[in-house]
Amino acid sequence: MDETILLNYLQGECNDEEAARVETWCEEEPGNRKTLEQLYYTLFVGERIAVMNAIDTEASLDKFKSAIREKEKKTKRKNISIRWGRYATVAAAFLAGLVFAGGIAWGLLSNKLSDYEVITAAGQRAQTVLPDGSRVWLNASSKLVYHNSFWSSDRQIDLSGEAYFEVSHDKHAPFIVNSK
Repeated sequence: MDETILLNYLQGECNDEEAARVETWCEEEPGNRKTLEQLYYTLFVGERIAVMNAIDTEASLDKFKSAIREKEKKTKRKNISIRWGRYATVAAAFLAGLVFAGGIAWGLLSNKLSDYEVITAAGQRAQTVLPDGSRVWLNASSKLVYHNSFWSSDRQIDLSGEAYFEVSHDKHAPFIVNSK
C-alpha cells in the first residue's frame, strides 16, 4: 500500500474509496494493521515533539512567575483591605454601643420617663412632697400626676379633683397645674 494514501487516511484526508481500500488492506494481514499503527505513532508523536520543541520554556516560565507575582500583590491588597475592614467593624460596633448607651442614658434622664401618681379614694386625704420641694395636699377622690425630673425647665403637674399647694418659688421654672 502506498504510504501517501496511509498518511492521508490517518489525517482524515482520504475520499471514501481510498478509505475503504486502506481498511480492506488492514484486514488482509495482521502485520498491515501493525504497520498502520506504527505510522500513526510516528506521525502524531512527531507532531507532538515538534509542538513541544516550538514552546519557549523560558518565556513560559517568566509568564508563570509574573502571574504569581500579580496574584501575590492582589493577596497583599486584600489583606490590607481586610485589616481595615476589621478596624472599621470594631469602630462601628463601638459607636453602636456608644449610641445605644447614650440612648439609654437620655431615656433615663428624660423628664417623661417616670410619671408618679398619687390617688385618693372617696373619704381619704393624702399629702406628698414634689421633687422641687413643693407640698401638695389632695382632697378625697383626687388624682395628681407629676414627673420626677430634676432637669425640667418647667414644673408641670396634672390634677383631677381638689388640692392645696405650697409651692417653692423658682423664677426660671414656672409651676403649672393642668386640671381636668
